[in-house]
Amino acid sequence: MRLCSNKVTMSEAEVKPGNKKNGGPYTISERILRQKEVFRLHLEYGFSAIKIAEKLNVNRNTVNDDIRQLYDQLKKEWSGFSRGTLCMKQMYRYDSQRVRLLEALQKLDNIKDKVAIEKLIFEIDNKITKFADPKI
Repeated sequence: MRLCSNKVTMSEAEVKPGNKKNGGPYTISERILRQKEVFRLHLEYGFSAIKIAEKLNVNRNTVNDDIRQLYDQLKKEWSGFSRGTLCMKQMYRYDSQRVRLLEALQKLDNIKDKVAIEKLIFEIDNKITKFADPKI
């Protein structure tokens, strides 16, 4: 199960070697690869636009545009879903993050790093609990 599809604004069939984006330094294939990585870092890891821009060495406004486009696309794709389905998708995301953090925790020896990850796990558990019962 994935939180969102791997769809991007242009289909893979439209990506041909040598096609260039008009008015920008990215080819279509480079843009699609960048967008997929931006989407992954933002959705799966919760990175901010600034952190993604630094990590990928691209302009922050480019990343913000990619994220805005992602949410526009998700809004269109999810418009037919019920609130319950969207809540289940979010719960799946929290659970996926929690599993990754638990795996990382097992590999650490440094107590400060362990405490930091335990704090993140606690925050995720709190979000899951509040999701289940908003009165808490």
